[in-house]
Amino acid sequence: MVKGQLEFVAIAAVLIISVVALLYASQKGYLPTISGQSEEQKLVKDSVSSLVTNALRDTLNKIYERGGYLDSEKVTSIDYGLNKIAVWQACDNVADIDIKGEIKRGVEAYLRSVLKGGMEFYGKNVTFELDKMSTEINIKSGGVEAKVTIPSYISGTKIPQPYIGYVESRLKDILDFSKDFSQELSDKRFFETITLETIFYSNPESEYWLPITGEIVGCGKTLIMNRNDMLKAMKALIKYTVQHAVIGEKRPPRTNNNLFYYITGTERRRYKLEVAFQYPDEWELAKNFYSSPDSLVVIPKPISEIIPYCVSSYYVKYSVRYPVIVMVKDEKLKQWFRFAVIVEIDENKPGNCTFEIEEYEDEYTGLCINNADCLLEINVTDMENKPIGDAKASFYICDLGKTNESGLLTARIPCTTSEILVNKEGYMSYGDIINPKFGKLNKVSVHLNKAVHNIDVHIFGVEMQAHSKVDTGVYGSYEVKGIKPINESFGSMKKRDMIAFIHFQPMHRNYITAEDIDLFITNMNEKGEVVSDVKLPFAYPSEFTMIASVISNETHLRVGTLNYSLTLVPKKDIYIYLPVITTADEEPLKESISTSERGKIAQTIKDCDIEIVSYREQEVRC
Repeated sequence: MVKGQLEFVAIAAVLIISVVALLYASQKGYLPTISGQSEEQKLVKDSVSSLVTNALRDTLNKIYERGGYLDSEKVTSIDYGLNKIAVWQACDNVADIDIKGEIKRGVEAYLRSVLKGGMEFYGKNVTFELDKMSTEINIKSGGVEAKVTIPSYISGTKIPQPYIGYVESRLKDILDFSKDFSQELSDKRFFETITLETIFYSNPESEYWLPITGEIVGCGKTLIMNRNDMLKAMKALIKYTVQHAVIGEKRPPRTNNNLFYYITGTERRRYKLEVAFQYPDEWELAKNFYSSPDSLVVIPKPISEIIPYCVSSYYVKYSVRYPVIVMVKDEKLKQWFRFAVIVEIDENKPGNCTFEIEEYEDEYTGLCINNADCLLEINVTDMENKPIGDAKASFYICDLGKTNESGLLTARIPCTTSEILVNKEGYMSYGDIINPKFGKLNKVSVHLNKAVHNIDVHIFGVEMQAHSKVDTGVYGSYEVKGIKPINESFGSMKKRDMIAFIHFQPMHRNYITAEDIDLFITNMNEKGEVVSDVKLPFAYPSEFTMIASVISNETHLRVGTLNYSLTLVPKKDIYIYLPVITTADEEPLKESISTSERGKIAQTIKDCDIEIVSYREQEVRC
């Protein structure tokens, strides 16, 4: 135990002597300087390198949000949220972007905003020669490296270079994908193709249907779409297209059960990146859209005056330009890299746009927006003077909007003489020529007549006798004997022998709307059977001249004819009373009644207090 204590005392004495000797030597300058990097230098270098990493991360976040640029306003860019996203591809054009140069500028700008020429680090004076700064950017598979050289000194001693910052990211893969994808979009025009496909397959029963080509069949049917209707549908279909575009290995056939558009490409498989697409709501589609015609008004017309079959065809050409924001996820940086591409359709075909994005200066914009200097007020009512809301109005090619609940609409129009058109589903359209005056409120009062569909028409025969022959088919007088359904037997004639042909000719036609069509009725059904009750697909309130003839199917004689002027107010049931002349001067009729007898025969029927066109069933009263 005593021996151990003595050894410890001896070791302690040696250590004390050594420390004293070192202190004395240092005071006399006998110790050499320490070679290599001092602790102070290391601390400064680590601090600046950390600052470089922060600068690199800040720069990456900015260029990820702005499409690879620090200042995307200097290039073609698209508003998206709080940022402007640079355009990488526009139709056949692909941008060449210097990403490394942008990162270099961002890192150096960040460092210059923080570092000064002379600073104090840990109590030591440090100087930076910022005007001699140089930066090398390396985009690697696992991240981005920035090597920054800034001649630096601590207490006059040079600090070893460079300062190195590093941020983990998948920027290399993202850039490779983005460049390949932009080039492929330019080559294949994928978004133009699927946009046209969406338009073509849009549902006619939906409010977002965009008609391209087809026919409207049926008297009284219409297809009316103004510019606002088309614009609303186009925007909805574009959003649908963009939201349903996905990156995929294969592209299966598009069916009702497969609502997605698959973007394929063998080179893209190796990236294994999460990619999404977005339509920017900030985009002003109204300034980048037009159609030909500007408004679509399709009113089927009879193929001839005597055949009640109405048909009209249409073809619409659309031109539209819109951006798509492409977003690629960087799970390492926890950020989305965004860039924009421009999609353009020119008259239903892929367009040929450039990076110079200019708004369409079509006739509509020039006339209906830039030169709408006159004020117009429209008041729309029905025939009972009740206001009609949601009625669409247009002037020339200009869409004016819809009436409010009070039936009123105020809009600006060009100060030129042209046609005004007002329409609403279920009503006959209104059309007129107006000459608006500058500096005053131009007022137009509009009455819309309600159309009626699927009317039950009941046709009766008014059995008559002719007396006192004057000429061939012409007689001095006629006598009413009775009324029965037209398909019954009359005199010696067989049952189901009478075939009626009824033609309603409108007295006043509106050549702007062209909806005042002729109405035709016959009592032969689709099977060729003679009946008394038929369906009239469509009718509308108006003043008509009715011309009718009744032919015997057995003798082929005209046994009745008349013309009659009336104001038709269509209801669900209409009763029509036509002459059937069975005898002439007490003998069976042997010659056709002359068409010159139309007025005389009609007056004879009316003298018996029988309304030729009525809304109730009638009896003989004479």
